[in-house]
Amino acid sequence: MMQEAEPERFEIGIDGEVFAGDFLFVEILNLGRTGPALPISFAAAPDDGLLDVVFLFEGDRARMSRWLTDPDGAPSPVTTRKGRKIDFKWERGHARIDDRVYLPPSSATPIKIKLERDSLRVLVPDLNGGAGRN
Repeated sequence: MMQEAEPERFEIGIDGEVFAGDFLFVEILNLGRTGPALPISFAAAPDDGLLDVVFLFEGDRARMSRWLTDPDGAPSPVTTRKGRKIDFKWERGHARIDDRVYLPPSSATPIKIKLERDSLRVLVPDLNGGAGRN
């Protein structure tokens, strides 16, 4: 699939700065893994308040194909930019959000992505009934 992918033109705003180019794919992440747990962005940190925008240039196609044979052996050959607010126009191609795939839109659709200020708090009950506390 990587060998047949055609690059597409993207213009993506990251905190007001526009990044444009012909990319094989673009991923917007809060975690460092994508798809079937591929470690695509080692720098991604879910608690840093930033999204990671990951681009793959056509010139990195062969490096990416090699990396996919051993993805845990080295960082992926992608370009990454971090930002709080991401915007772009979705014009063609499928989109994936988590494990759902969306068909291309019938017309250009503006997309805006940002993280909420407050993070999710997970409460874990004390299963030891307080044992071991000083």
